[in-house]
Amino acid sequence: MQQIIDLLGVDKKAGDFLNMVAFLFQGNLDFFIDKCKDKSSGFMHSFLYDYRKDMIKRTRFASFEEFNDTYNTDDKTALERLFQEPISKWQMDRFNCNDTMTIYNLHLNNPEIRFDRFSMQFM
Repeated sequence: MQQIIDLLGVDKKAGDFLNMVAFLFQGNLDFFIDKCKDKSSGFMHSFLYDYRKDMIKRTRFASFEEFNDTYNTDDKTALERLFQEPISKWQMDRFNCNDTMTIYNLHLNNPEIRFDRFSMQFM
């Protein structure tokens, strides 16, 4: 992450942004740097969230059954794949829904929603 801070001038206090970059570009940080070097912070944010939307499409579960099986094996991993964003232990502890059919169907209706906003439906 220091590379992002140094090369792109991202403020180290931009934790959510940096966590999202680390999550989405695991092992391919150079791609993000190449695309965003010498660009504005607005461009970097747009690029990051457009990339996230694309990843949601490319990594979606083939079926409810696949999501359900993954969720029952590792709920955090299943949700991170579904939302294409890192989910902290704190977020998982506060998430109040274990009905995989509800989660899956609600996400299908609004696939670009961020996890925090999605989880507010269950508070």
